Amino acid sequence: MTVRRGPMEKKPLSLRDLTVASTPAGRRMLFTLIAGIGILWMGYPLPVHGAILDTSADLVIGQLSLTKGFDNLVDGRGLDRPFGVALDKSVVPNRLYISDSNNHRILGYGNVNSFASGNPADLVIGQPDLFSSGCNTGGLSASSLCSPLGIAVDNAGNLYVVDSANSRVLEYNAPFTSDTIADRVFGQGGSFSSNTCNNGGISANSLCKPQGIALDNAGNLYIGDSDNNRVLEYQTPLTSDAVADRVFGQGGSFTSNACNGGGITADSLCLPIGIVVDQNGNLYVVDVNNSRVLEYDTPLTSDTTADRVFGQGGSFASNACNSGGVTQDSLCFPEDAGLDGAGNLYVVDTSNNRILVYNAPLSSDTIADQVFGQGGNFTTKTCNSGGVTAGSLCGPVGIGIDSSETVYVADFFNNRVLAYNAPLASGTIADKVFGQVLMTTPFPNFTDAQGFFDPFGVAVDRTVVPNRLYVADTTNSRILGYKDVLSLVNGQPADLVIGQPDFFSAGCNTGGVSASSLCFPVQVAVDPSGNLYVADFNNNRVLEYDSPFTTDTVADRVFGQGGSFTTNACNNGGLNANSLCIPLGIAVDSLGNLYVADSDNDRILVYNAPLTTDTTADQVFGQGGSFTSGVCNNGGLSADSLCSPWEIAVDNSGNLFVADRENNRALIYKAPLDTTADVIFGQAGNFTSNTCNSVGITAGSLCSPQAIFADNAGNVYIADSGNHRVLIYTSPLTTDTLADLVLGQGGNFTTNIANNGGISPDSLFTPVGLAVDDFGRLYVADNDNNRILIFFPLAPSLTSVTPSVVVQGIRTTAILTGSNFQSRMNLDLGPDVTVHSFTQISDTQALVDFTPHIAARLGAQNLVLNSLNGQSATLDGGLQVTRNPSLIDSSDFDRDRRPDLAIWRPTDGTWYIQGSFLGPILLPWGIPGDVPVPGDYDGDRRTDLAVWRPGEGIWYLSQSLLGFKIQPWGLPGDIPLPRDYDGDRRTDLAVWRPAEGTWYVLPSRGGFKVQAWGVEGDIPVPGDYDGDSVADLAVWRPDEGTWYILFSSGGLRVTQWGQKGDIPVPADYNGDGITDMGIWRPTEGKWYIFFSKGGFRVAAWGVAGDIPVPTDYNRDGRADLAVWRPSDGKWYISLSSGGFRVIAWGIPGDIPVTGTGE
Repeated sequence: MTVRRGPMEKKPLSLRDLTVASTPAGRRMLFTLIAGIGILWMGYPLPVHGAILDTSADLVIGQLSLTKGFDNLVDGRGLDRPFGVALDKSVVPNRLYISDSNNHRILGYGNVNSFASGNPADLVIGQPDLFSSGCNTGGLSASSLCSPLGIAVDNAGNLYVVDSANSRVLEYNAPFTSDTIADRVFGQGGSFSSNTCNNGGISANSLCKPQGIALDNAGNLYIGDSDNNRVLEYQTPLTSDAVADRVFGQGGSFTSNACNGGGITADSLCLPIGIVVDQNGNLYVVDVNNSRVLEYDTPLTSDTTADRVFGQGGSFASNACNSGGVTQDSLCFPEDAGLDGAGNLYVVDTSNNRILVYNAPLSSDTIADQVFGQGGNFTTKTCNSGGVTAGSLCGPVGIGIDSSETVYVADFFNNRVLAYNAPLASGTIADKVFGQVLMTTPFPNFTDAQGFFDPFGVAVDRTVVPNRLYVADTTNSRILGYKDVLSLVNGQPADLVIGQPDFFSAGCNTGGVSASSLCFPVQVAVDPSGNLYVADFNNNRVLEYDSPFTTDTVADRVFGQGGSFTTNACNNGGLNANSLCIPLGIAVDSLGNLYVADSDNDRILVYNAPLTTDTTADQVFGQGGSFTSGVCNNGGLSADSLCSPWEIAVDNSGNLFVADRENNRALIYKAPLDTTADVIFGQAGNFTSNTCNSVGITAGSLCSPQAIFADNAGNVYIADSGNHRVLIYTSPLTTDTLADLVLGQGGNFTTNIANNGGISPDSLFTPVGLAVDDFGRLYVADNDNNRILIFFPLAPSLTSVTPSVVVQGIRTTAILTGSNFQSRMNLDLGPDVTVHSFTQISDTQALVDFTPHIAARLGAQNLVLNSLNGQSATLDGGLQVTRNPSLIDSSDFDRDRRPDLAIWRPTDGTWYIQGSFLGPILLPWGIPGDVPVPGDYDGDRRTDLAVWRPGEGIWYLSQSLLGFKIQPWGLPGDIPLPRDYDGDRRTDLAVWRPAEGTWYVLPSRGGFKVQAWGVEGDIPVPGDYDGDSVADLAVWRPDEGTWYILFSSGGLRVTQWGQKGDIPVPADYNGDGITDMGIWRPTEGKWYIFFSKGGFRVAAWGVAGDIPVPTDYNRDGRADLAVWRPSDGKWYISLSSGGFRVIAWGIPGDIPVTGTGE
């Protein structure tokens, strides 16, 4: 395999080069060892390997899952066209409901007093969760909604929702305290599974696209049956039925639905929506298409003829929008109304972008006294007068008022609900906002660091490892940056924003046209130094930012505006080498040369090393060499012409790739570049054809391609936008221009369906941006699904390792064989193997250099090959670890690598050793009262005789290699605990002082360690609990049965295992090189073992009065259960490999020393 180096070097690299060579930029290829865990990542900059991709996306950003595609990511905080507002006054503080119409859901907020701007909702109705949207998600049912509009709450806290597109009204019994499944349905004959307009015909039982709703104090229900131009009233429907009892607007007839039937009168209606009833039973109806509000005096005890009219100068016979002009007396298509506790009427004057307040109109007049949304001016009607602020409105549609006289307004086109605290006393500036964090943003579904709104371009910054990612979030007029592509998860929030002051802002040129602003940026590119270029298309410019992750987000250079950051004219100064008009594509080559697709000028401009020269183009493609012409297909359709080119790319060889969108083709200009294309995609090789899908939808056709990318292996990726697919061509410069792989159409080259099969990991809807990172992952900007899809390479497989048999402690180089090997993989051989280096040779082979630890567990080991993409391949039992013959057991007194049975006789200070090689050995060492403390103190792999004299605190060592040694260490009352505390394979002196709970350790390497760990009454139980070949400090607390372990590698562990009266017996019972927690229960003669990697074992072995002495008696790497019985001086050993042994060695009163200090 030939491994590509930097852009200026062409020769192949050898395997040796991979470990020592430097790239031209001086970035040395490093192997970074993560010590002790058997993992090593391959360093930068290895190439992207072949396009062996999974055709289902593996990750998504911009959405929380791969089955969603909403503007700006649907969550519990944002809103998309909020319509209705209702307060639940049955509880204090009140609850608030908002109908989030375009997300087809109702959001509930449990406490209006504690709500802060930007907080998420507490409840969702109509969707399975706060992150879902869609009409009738899961199918039409009692749980679904489709365009819910008006909402109302009765005195018992029951919720009514106008499910408009389903032509029904749903009632939910107290959803905050029960569930979110509707309990009653109006308008569909009692069926939750039908949604027909006027189901069964126009009647007292039917509805057609209702929009408004209200309840009176008696629980009577009013529905604005908008498309039937009527209001229906239901007498206490929760205790009666779902059939209307009265009708307004149709002369008393339930079977007619004419708009203004019989003419415009006090009896007619045309698209009634908003309804409100006062405390006395007087009814107000917002008659939208008649631009008026009608009031009916106690209609349930009188008639259905209106008594007052608002908005028409008192006339029941007129219906003009703003009759007489925009005034205090006019209305224009109002949509809702509300009443406060004093009887003041609030009318949502939608088309005039205002709220009008009429003070106690039933006892005064129909002229408004106060206005919201127009800065106090009754004669203006501007949407967002003065900009989006706490005082502006744009298309308000709904209103609600709580018990504290706080007014809530659904500001439809600003995608928010505003809350005004007692506005009649304090003013018409909102105090809180729902659906946005800021009062100055109007965007659907809450602009934040997670969501996108029409993303276009993607670019990977490969100058750092892990790579960075940039996304052009076009409609939000910003660029989002992600600092680490390897840490990406579904819905990952961005780390950086460019073009906006914060993550919550959006909009074209926020703060004005400047070096900090953007207006619909569409593409991004990164140069070899990590500098970012942005095609700011609506500002007719390209901006360059010097390494924005490490500097700032203010542009440093501008192209297309004569050096000015404050202008944005198309072809500023005329069409020339300095101008741009709608730039849609950018690329930077390995030398830092900039390429710009100047789309409306139908050309590609090339700027040679602009960061060190100037911002004037040096070369032009598509216009016959002229900088002053900008004609589509100048000179006729040919290999020299272009028409609205979009994205462009340059590979490491200097070849230029262009998505020539309006010509339905992609072009390659081979290096050295001239302005005549050499290769064409999409037109069957014909440079004079430009038909969309000229030969039908095939692997060779294109329709409106908008993006193109070339990886370092010579593969080409085209976003075939009009066909809703991405095509991948394997090495087309050396093969052909027929695609080899298709994404977005289920593997089918002959279909072009948007979201084929529904939004999923396999679907696309207008893909427009492409990039590939160092790890072979493809990024696709799936524009109309508002997401970036990430496709991983195919998962690797692992078939063999050679050699497959290795020895403890011996460094080994092996070859791995498999398939789909990727750049920057790692091999995990478990915690007891250190991997020194891992080098990919090809897609099917890799070289690994590793060492099994000296204490590595024996037998078959699994090999796990991981990619940085989270994929893995396992070769079960593929590696056999064998015992190193130079290693000994800690009870090996004769150095034959087998544990010996040994006892110490306190009466005469004699050691009795049953040598497995030399036979019985009797050696005097110590006096009565000493404590035997055998260990390998001199590191010769033979156990030395040793005692600790409590009365003196002195250690007496008889070292097999270094001779006698006397060492003071400890005080009377201490407990001696010799272990290897520094990992040098020699036993260290150590004591634990119960009175202080302190450990005093004298390492063989020098120095000392004092560490408080434990309390008086604990039992010290040191062992290697983290598998790093260093003894950890640990105690077992009998009163609790709890183990307290302080890891030498850092951290601690507290685990309850055992009970008072147990004897702790820590040892490595499963051969994984890690000490397991174990206890022996004398009352039962049972062993309870808790394994280090999970699971446990219970086994009966021994009787009360025995002394537990576990160790590895059969040399299989696992400690065996064993006891020494003082009453008969016998060893009872239950072998882990099966079977048992009973050996007589010792007499009553002896102290066993084998298996007591493992």
